[in-house]
Order: sequence, then C-alpha cells, then structure tokens
Amino acid sequence: MSSGKKNKGAVAAKARRAKLAAAEREAKRKRTKKTLKTALTVAAAVAAVAAIFIAAIFIYKATGTELRKKTAAESEHFSVNGAEMAYFIYDAYSDFQGYFGNYIGQLGLDTSKPLKKQTYYGDSFDTWYDYFVHEASSTVNDTLLLCEKAYADGVELDGEEKEAVNEMASLFELKKCGNGVKRADVESAMTLLALAAKYKNICYDSYGITEGDIDEYYASHKTDFDKAGYKRYTFEYSEDGGFDREAAMRAAEKIARAANAGEFEKNLSDVLKDLGASDGDIEKALASVDFSDAYSQSEAGEFLFGAAVNDTKVIDYPTDRQVSVYMLTSSPSPDTERTVNVRNIMLDSHSCGSTKKAAETAERVFEKWRGGTADENYFAKLARLYSGDFVTASDGGLYEGVTEGSTYDEFDAWCFDGTRKYGDCDVVAVTDGIMTENISGYYILFFAGEGLPVYKAQIKAQIAGERFISMLNSLANTVEINLYDNIFDGISI
Repeated sequence: MSSGKKNKGAVAAKARRAKLAAAEREAKRKRTKKTLKTALTVAAAVAAVAAIFIAAIFIYKATGTELRKKTAAESEHFSVNGAEMAYFIYDAYSDFQGYFGNYIGQLGLDTSKPLKKQTYYGDSFDTWYDYFVHEASSTVNDTLLLCEKAYADGVELDGEEKEAVNEMASLFELKKCGNGVKRADVESAMTLLALAAKYKNICYDSYGITEGDIDEYYASHKTDFDKAGYKRYTFEYSEDGGFDREAAMRAAEKIARAANAGEFEKNLSDVLKDLGASDGDIEKALASVDFSDAYSQSEAGEFLFGAAVNDTKVIDYPTDRQVSVYMLTSSPSPDTERTVNVRNIMLDSHSCGSTKKAAETAERVFEKWRGGTADENYFAKLARLYSGDFVTASDGGLYEGVTEGSTYDEFDAWCFDGTRKYGDCDVVAVTDGIMTENISGYYILFFAGEGLPVYKAQIKAQIAGERFISMLNSLANTVEINLYDNIFDGISI
C-alpha cells in the first residue's frame, strides 16, 4: 500500500581506399621488371606519401578550415558557418544538462560518450546528436530572425556588450565543441545570440501588460490557472493473490463514505489499521493525503473541477494496478500565494569553464555592476551578456513570481530574508542540493521587489510569451532563413 544514420565520411573513405587499391595494382603491373631494391624504394616512397596525405587530412580537419568554409544557415545580412554551428549544438547540449541536472542519466544520455554513438530514447531521432542538431537549428533559425529584425530597426550591440561577449568567449573551453572550433567562431556565435537577446528584451519591455489584460486573460482561461484542494489515498494491488483489485476497491469505498475531511482521515486510519498497518505507517499516511492541483484532462481532473466540496470518488487505474480515493476539500481557485521578483546572473562551470572561473567571473561582473550605474536596468544588461541561465538571460535575468521554497536553498533564503528591500544586490553561492558541501555555481542577485500573486505572474508571463511567439511567426513569413544539413557529419561532439 502506498500512496543510425549511415556515416557519409566512412562511405567516402571506403571509396577512396578502393580507388587507391586499383591504382596500386596498376602500378605493380608496370613495375614487375624492376629490381627488388627499386620495388622496396618505391613502396617506401608510397607509404611516406600516404602518411603525409593522412596527416594533412587530420591537420586540415583539426584546424576547422573545412567547417568554416561551409554555411550552416544564412539570412540576408547574417550567416552561421559549420564551426559556429558546432558551438550552437554544444550550447543546446549544455542547456539540456543544466535543465535536467542529475536526472540526465535517467533519459539514457551518457555525458562521457560522443553524442553520435548514443541512441536517442524516443522515436523522433536516431541519436542524441540528431536531437541536439534539431534543437540548435531551431535556435539558429529564431536567432537569425531576431537579428534581421534588429538590423532593420537599427539595433546593434554597444561597446560594453561587445566587450562582454569577448570575455565570455575567452572563458569557453573550445574542446567541448570538437575539432576545429576556434575562439573567433565561439565569439561570432555568441555575438549573434547577444544581439537576438537584446532585441527580444526590447520586445518584452514594449508589451506593457496591464492588470486589465491579466484579468481578461484569467476570465477566459480559468482552468489553466486555478487549483483544487483535495485529499487522496492510493492502494496498490496485485493480481497474483493477496491484496487484489477487489480488496483495494472495498478499502477505497469505505474511505469514500466520509462526509467531510475529518471523516476521510478517520476512515483511512480505520481501514489501514484493519489491514495491519502500524501506528507509525498510519501517521505517515495521514500526513501525506493533502494535495492541490491544476486542472488536467483526466478522470480525476474532471471530478475535482466539477464536484462540490466534500464529494468523493474512487478511481481504478488498472495499468498501474492502483485504486485511488479522492475527496474535494476546496473549490478550484487561483493561487494567490505571495511572490517576489528577482533578477539573476547565473555563473557556473558550464558557462565559465570551471567552478573556480565561475567564482572569479561572478566577482568581476559584480564589481562591474557596482562601478556602473548600479541600478536595475544596468543589472538587466549585464544579465543578458553574462548569465548562463538560458531561461531568463534574454529577459535581463528576470524571475517574476518566485515563491518561497521553489529555488535553491541559498537563493531562496536570500530572496525571502525579512530585511530584503528593492535594490539589494549580492553574490550568492549555491550548492547542488545533494552533496551540500559542493558549490555548483554562483548567482548575482538583484531584488526587484514584491511580485504579483502566483496566478497573475503566470498569466503575465503567458501573455508576453504568446505575443513574442506571434511576432516570431510574423517574421518567419517575411524573412527568409536558409538552413543546410551538409555540415553535420563533420562536427564531433
């Protein structure tokens, strides 16, 4: 009871070997009358030439000249070559690692192995490399769209922004992108990303979303933002004897006879006692029956968002071999929990190369902020340039609607310190949450004040996101972006 794609390079190499073998056979026929000494001399010369040829190919690929010659994507005024695309692919890979963290292994991804040699866990792609190529191509497409719009509107990076791009490119470990990628390639790719982020932030600042906009959106999308309070207990059953489905249904139906929340807990306690549960197990069960969920298109969701308070329902989940009993304890309503707004600049080993470099960069950027105008606008500018937080960087590092207990312990403690006031700014080291002595990165935090209630903050973000996507879709209809796939075999990550 408990609550392969075919390797085009290999094919080409095989063809070359066949051609060389044919040439060698012809040469052998012509030199049959020569002396053994001459034959050995010729063989040695051929071997030397072959060695030089192989070395030349290796050096050629290692320099990235081949990648740099090929165009991966282009628009009217901007382009991305193969070496720059290698950075975009790694950037997508790095973002994925940052998002899933310690859970990445559960998806079948081994970060110690080449992506091309790992089968993707779903049916959409052959390998993990194919997946990240797809993600990078999407990013490049949107980046070029925004850069073209920035160009049309006369938006450029200023001197300080270019300096920041140069600094972050200098911290990047080139070997992460495979053979041939140089510092200039990384800087060029980062420059495109920085320009796109700058223009995206201009878009978000222009939306001017009002309370009236939020209220109107909520009225039309209540079930997207309301939550229902309820009690639930789940019985697991077996078809191999013992506690079977019928027994689980009987137990759940006894609990479902409750007329209110107090009776639900009493009935649960009595049922568990009859089933032989210890006092400790019963206490744990009673402490874990309260939930609050948003609407879902499921039998439980339909019940919770259509029932009256104290109504109960028993649902059998045969696939999971579980029976759950529910009681609605509070009608669906918006989440009005208090939130705060904070801007952040995240610096970690992914964005800076190592935790040590992250610490040094955090102090340097913090001093840059203090030496500048030291206000929120300047902080937002630095966040767009330096932050490794791919979710918020383009929006000036802004987290709106942060709830207590939803972030790293150290991040959370700083945000919800009772003395915190608008304009406070500090560098906060955070740990990985598993080995608490291990620092996983540094956040430069700027307190931007009290936030909207949770549901209003969510709606504001939703409206802004929809407007931005609508703008991107309009751009896609007027701006031509060409993506090419003839460069991906030459990238090694």
